[in-house]
Amino acid sequence: LILDSNAITSVPDSDEFFYLGQSVEMKPIPSDDDREYVVCKSLLKNPHPNIVHFYGVLANASLMDRALVLETLPLRLPQVFKEKCLSLADRFQIAIDISAATAFLNSLQFYHNNIVPRIVLIEDLFMFPDTHRTSYPFSRYRAKLSDFSHVYDPAQPDRLPTEIDIA
Repeated sequence: LILDSNAITSVPDSDEFFYLGQSVEMKPIPSDDDREYVVCKSLLKNPHPNIVHFYGVLANASLMDRALVLETLPLRLPQVFKEKCLSLADRFQIAIDISAATAFLNSLQFYHNNIVPRIVLIEDLFMFPDTHRTSYPFSRYRAKLSDFSHVYDPAQPDRLPTEIDIA
């Protein structure tokens, strides 16, 4: 899905970008067989609530030839653990969300290989009280996996994760 560059806006003197009013991250695509690009194309057809949303590809972005346009959230797992008082229900829900996202990726034959706290984005459901409250009645937070650059794809066996990828 090629996105219209006019739909992307940015905050002056900042690295913040928005697509149709949603905060997004733009990541360069080095090639068509880039791991993250392959996973995102699959996620476009198979979205999951615990994986960041892939909006599409922005062609001819100002600083890069092509870029993935991905959902981003203001909170990351280390920040939430440091700054918020998490209930036991919140902690369990975050663990369940990460497990659900991982199981979903595995069902698509993608294996993450690098699930670390900094790539787990956290959505504070209380910021938007009318959304998702029925599916998350006991927890305030929803976790979403991001950064698929370390995913192992068995369809590309020659692209095994390297020691650097796993570290």
